[in-house]
Amino acid sequence: TAAASEWQRKFETIASKWHAKAEEQEALKGRLADAQAEAGKWQNKFVSAALAASEWQKKYDEATRVDKERPDLAGEQAFEEPQGDNEQELFDWLERLDGGQGGPLQYFGAIKGGFETLAQIKSVRLDTPVGPGNLGCIDPAFFDTMGIKTFGHRLIFAQGILALP
Repeated sequence: TAAASEWQRKFETIASKWHAKAEEQEALKGRLADAQAEAGKWQNKFVSAALAASEWQKKYDEATRVDKERPDLAGEQAFEEPQGDNEQELFDWLERLDGGQGGPLQYFGAIKGGFETLAQIKSVRLDTPVGPGNLGCIDPAFFDTMGIKTFGHRLIFAQGILALP
């Protein structure tokens, strides 16, 4: 009858819409699973990067610390007191280079023996870099003359010299 046909048509319309929604929901589940997998990959990359950063921080800390038990590894440990304003300026600059940890202070004697002011230290900057990065912008003779051997210390000095006004 006509009423039954009308109800059949309404039922089929509703069932069709419900089926379309179910398919849409399944597609969303698939996209969610893909997004979760991608997030997992990024999380693994983040964890790996964090571990690598931690290792680099350990290497940096090791390279810049003053080793009081093994002075043969860290150079001269007994720091001379600065005499006068210029030496104090050099001493303070060295102390700030590594955030107050004290690593660069072991070079105070050599630095004050070769330079009187920060302006003179600034003169070791090169107009034309001889290598990549900050290290390439500093005259290599500076590191050799001052006895700065470790990569970490050289990098700290290069950054500090390039930051001088």
